[in-house]
Amino acid sequence: MPFLSYLDLLGNNLNGSIDVPNSSTSSSLKTLYLGDNHFEGKIIEPISKLTNLKELDLSFLNTSYPIDLNLFSSFKSLLHLELSGNNIFRASLSSDSYIPLTLKVLYLEKCGIKEFPNILKTLRNLEFIDLFGNGINGKIPEWLWSLPRLNSIMLTRNLFDGFQGSANKIVNSSVQFLFLDGNRFKGALPHLPLSIKIFSAQNNNFGGDIPLTICNTYNVVVVCSQDPHHAPPDPTSTSSSVQGTSLYPLSHYISDESFSPEQRAFFAAITAGEEPKHFKDAVRMKVWNNAMGTEVDALEQKRTWDICDLPPGKEALECLWVYKTKYKSDGTIERYKARLVVQGNHQVEGEDYDETFAPVVKMNTVRSVLRLVAAKNWEVYQMDVNNAFLHGDLEEEVYMKLPPGFRHSHPGKDLGKLKYFLGIEISRGPDGIFLSQRKYALDTIAETGNLGSRPAATPLEQDHKLATVESPLLDDP
Repeated sequence: MPFLSYLDLLGNNLNGSIDVPNSSTSSSLKTLYLGDNHFEGKIIEPISKLTNLKELDLSFLNTSYPIDLNLFSSFKSLLHLELSGNNIFRASLSSDSYIPLTLKVLYLEKCGIKEFPNILKTLRNLEFIDLFGNGINGKIPEWLWSLPRLNSIMLTRNLFDGFQGSANKIVNSSVQFLFLDGNRFKGALPHLPLSIKIFSAQNNNFGGDIPLTICNTYNVVVVCSQDPHHAPPDPTSTSSSVQGTSLYPLSHYISDESFSPEQRAFFAAITAGEEPKHFKDAVRMKVWNNAMGTEVDALEQKRTWDICDLPPGKEALECLWVYKTKYKSDGTIERYKARLVVQGNHQVEGEDYDETFAPVVKMNTVRSVLRLVAAKNWEVYQMDVNNAFLHGDLEEEVYMKLPPGFRHSHPGKDLGKLKYFLGIEISRGPDGIFLSQRKYALDTIAETGNLGSRPAATPLEQDHKLATVESPLLDDP
């Protein structure tokens, strides 16, 4: 099956081994789920030959032998790895071992780990780590908070009793979701990251005051009332929020007081909403599952493609899902949109295509129309045309791999008065129309862990003139 890109065999009774051909380096398989089976044979070493894998789930394999993390060193672009419920070879958890530096998501639940895995030090792209239910002793290491992209940490049901190093490391980290339930912490609560959105620390022995004063005003801090491992709280639906201040609170620099209550409610709705970034996350939620099914149905109804064998000498392009929440003008959700995108950046100009054309309106046109609307005091509404791009004709021959989750004419919808368009927030008042990209700016700042940083009026020196004189090139170091 040289064209298979997605294979999900979770929760079966597979108990043998895996036969991977020697030519697997050219395999198209990107996603492989084998968790919750009963393998008795050696399967990790054969799987390690599938070097193009991006997502791999080997959780709860029920093997009688420990898993050596070094066996995953052959993967070139692995992003998501689940090894929960397996016995991990202790020596492979040290900083001297190697797992792909591309990893963004790592699950190591209930693996019997007793010391903090120092192998995480090398994972500078790591965004999510789950160490639930291991019984790890000691203090949380200081270096953990220095991982530049780390967003979510699950340390529930271990034996942690403190934090190493300076509190500034925690405060200035990029962590937004932190779960410390069921450990042995005592004394004062820790100073929380300025970027924190959800913090849960049930069933410890913390005492004293709650130091929420360091939390950024635009963040939501939630102390869960239930086990977050089994029922994770939804940061977009909670009504329990606590506002605080930071050294440089954003409320000192931006304000929505000039807008109407309806407009402020709309801004709050679109700012709080979060879309999944990966198929593995979206496929677990019914609303996004339905959205992907709707998109595929529309593509097939419009006869966008024909399923065929790849002809000799041709190369099939990868594809990915992009997820977006569509809002009505009152801030309520109109629908969840999943868009299937072909990765055309792998094509070569002159060979695969001669010219490009994107039927997307220019921002200058949008501003010109809105300027006319404001001058004439017109009302402006927006509509969402589903799968508008399918109305064009494609002359070139393009081969694409089947999308993850593939299974064998949608009318336009009225979204009400124009308030959000192409990432631009639009508000209207007696003085005219105001355009803003605050949500985009705040999302960018949050993703880089800089919500608590000191703002500047402009990131560049004002009136700076670029030099026109050319200087000698630097020597190659």
